[in-house]
Amino acid sequence: MTKQKFVINGKATCPYFKRACAIADQLQQVNHDVEIEKVSRPNPEEWEILLRKLNSVNRWSWHTSPCVYEVTHHHMKTKKELIGGSSNFARLVNKRFEVDMRNEEEKKKDEEEEAEENEKSEHHHVL
Repeated sequence: MTKQKFVINGKATCPYFKRACAIADQLQQVNHDVEIEKVSRPNPEEWEILLRKLNSVNRWSWHTSPCVYEVTHHHMKTKKELIGGSSNFARLVNKRFEVDMRNEEEKKKDEEEEAEENEKSEHHHVL
């Protein structure tokens, strides 16, 4: 089985970068088939340069720390898929790996979105 790889880029002092790293550490404790690369920049200017480069090379438009993405290999090509920030990463880890590192606000938002989706689905079936 191919290891799944996630890359977490961020400002070294950013609390959201630290949270994404903690989520990754927890994930690795329960799933050894996950590889994590953490890239921190202590200086804000260096972070901005890194983020601009990531956005340019990958055609993304991400503006905050952290910038989390997944690296996949398909037919000899490497692809980087933007996940987003620490909240986006927490949701992905919860859905894909059933490791819940979401905070209460994220759980509530996800539950509301799920209820809306169920309501739309039920309404659509009635029509």
